[in-house]
Amino acid sequence: MNKKEIEQLLDKTVNVVLATSNSKGIVSTAQMVMVNNGLTVYMQTDSRFQKVKNIKENPNVALNIGRYNFKGTAKILGHPLENKMFIDKLKARSPKTYEDYSHIPENVIIEIKLTNIRVWSINGNKDVTDIEIET
Repeated sequence: MNKKEIEQLLDKTVNVVLATSNSKGIVSTAQMVMVNNGLTVYMQTDSRFQKVKNIKENPNVALNIGRYNFKGTAKILGHPLENKMFIDKLKARSPKTYEDYSHIPENVIIEIKLTNIRVWSINGNKDVTDIEIET
């Protein structure tokens, strides 16, 4: 899987599972709506939620899209309405998410720089391919 194929997968993805963990290694997951700009993924959430606290303690996160498992480094950005690129992409990919959530005052953007992808085989064997993502 090359960079272009990874971007194509991200470009057509709406929902992902985000896994975060705090400084003690306690993991939590959440299904999220995402957008991307190349190999960088963005999503919005309430700043009071556990995933934001976890990212502040431990920026290492994972994303799952079916048989594709990504690792990355996350950081918290400002309010969604302050980021035109994010809002334009979110309106195009998931208008209802934009309408329902982007105006919440406590919302922030999570930015994830992807660093690795693990692809599970679909041909019946137990092959796994790890790909380092160069940024």
